Amino acid sequence: MENKDLIIKESHRRSASYGVRKDGTFYKRLANEQELNKILRENENLLNVAVPYINMLQSSIGNEDFITILTDEKGCILYINGNEDLLHEFKKRNLTLGAYMDEESIGTNAMGTAIKEDKPIQITATEHYITAFQTLTCLASPIHDKDGKIIGTLNLTGSCDKKYYQNLGVVIFCVNIIEDEMRREEVKNKKYEVLYQTRENNTGAFYTFDNIIGSSEAMKNVINKCKIIANSPSTILIEGESGTGKEILAQSIHNYSYRRNNRFVAINCGAIPANIIESELFGYEDGAFTGGRKGGKAGKFEAANGGTLFLDEVGEMPLDMQVKLLRVLQEGRITRVGGYKEIPIDIRIIAATNRDLKKEIENGTFREDLYYRLCVIPIIVPPLRERKKDIEELINHFLKSKSDKLGKSLPLMDRNLLKLFIDYKWPGNIRELENSIESYVNLDDAFNFNVRLDVEIEENVNDSKNVCEKNITLHTLEHMERKMIEKAIFFFGGNMTKAAKSLGISRNTLYLKIKRYNI
Repeated sequence: MENKDLIIKESHRRSASYGVRKDGTFYKRLANEQELNKILRENENLLNVAVPYINMLQSSIGNEDFITILTDEKGCILYINGNEDLLHEFKKRNLTLGAYMDEESIGTNAMGTAIKEDKPIQITATEHYITAFQTLTCLASPIHDKDGKIIGTLNLTGSCDKKYYQNLGVVIFCVNIIEDEMRREEVKNKKYEVLYQTRENNTGAFYTFDNIIGSSEAMKNVINKCKIIANSPSTILIEGESGTGKEILAQSIHNYSYRRNNRFVAINCGAIPANIIESELFGYEDGAFTGGRKGGKAGKFEAANGGTLFLDEVGEMPLDMQVKLLRVLQEGRITRVGGYKEIPIDIRIIAATNRDLKKEIENGTFREDLYYRLCVIPIIVPPLRERKKDIEELINHFLKSKSDKLGKSLPLMDRNLLKLFIDYKWPGNIRELENSIESYVNLDDAFNFNVRLDVEIEENVNDSKNVCEKNITLHTLEHMERKMIEKAIFFFGGNMTKAAKSLGISRNTLYLKIKRYNI
């Protein structure tokens, strides 16, 4: 605590030296549209990797009482999402895309101070320099590239009079995942440079119906329907909860169709900022905006010409973009941003969503005419809890694949644990099951994970039967925190000082959490 007090004191001193006014009420530095587009393009890789994980974090916690912010290395907001009331309130203060959170602009705050100190930090109430922000609690961690250079921050902000079950450790955990994923992407790009240079010749679809695990009647019916309509030119809307394998199904349809030798191109409509989604889909001409590629760039529609375009999370597409997409579907032609030439396209559209689009239509967030354009052929993927027959098949498949991947012997799963897996509701569906099996294979030797996972799944089974969704979410976050603590202790060989430091908490707090989680 003493160290943090010194950090806050030094940050306040810097804030005063920058001329930041304590009575300020507005975020004074805001990028204009041209500057923001350039910044978003420069941080395209960070956005593509981070936003899906941020949305998963947001979804697991729920939107109550806080917002999530992603910034670049200078503190400029690249992405912001969360509680609508807070977003509306902050927008009045210019806290929006393009606003700068650095100390030079708004004084002591979690994002700006995390950048200055190059460490995770929580700033609460009067620790903020500007009085108007002293009603808030902010938790932020810097994001680093493979060389240790700061490339951004991830932040949670909410009212300081609320008791949040999320904490700085959850933010750090999410940042660790983002950093690992970015490192993997960079290694992949270097290791397979030749492959990426010839990617235009690659169809981009790797899965077929043979790769889909499951012999339940529900999945058999879905697969049979998909095979029947695979060669139709009509648009398909795949509906299903997160983690049910919607993209695998879309790729399988493509590979079963006459378009299989042409490209399958996927875009996550929820992971692309509204400012740049049009150019991502339709491309842009040379000189369309500052920071664009010389000579322009083809968009996803052109890249998929002759093949299939997969619009994942289409329900999150901004309304103004929905109008433009509708026009393309009606006319079969696109125009690049900054251009005038209409380009004819021949593609099959497959869209997917985990949202109830009819409710979105009622709420005014999705266009009814676009819905009917997309939902010519509806495909509904059942959640895993309705496919209990498939769970054991999936478990056996993942046990084998994860053991091979990790170079470990194939672990045995006793029948009692298997029954708990089958009875569990799996709100994260196949993705959650896959991650649980990977954890099981990874940690079985280190943590006697067989017994530990047994208890955790049993608790979750009871949760799904007896408590409300909010409590299930709380349990999930506590599960994440517990795993993160175990991972840190294991990584540092039981050195509690190093483990606590890596988690951004004190040793005393670490010991309290160890006692709480019975680690």
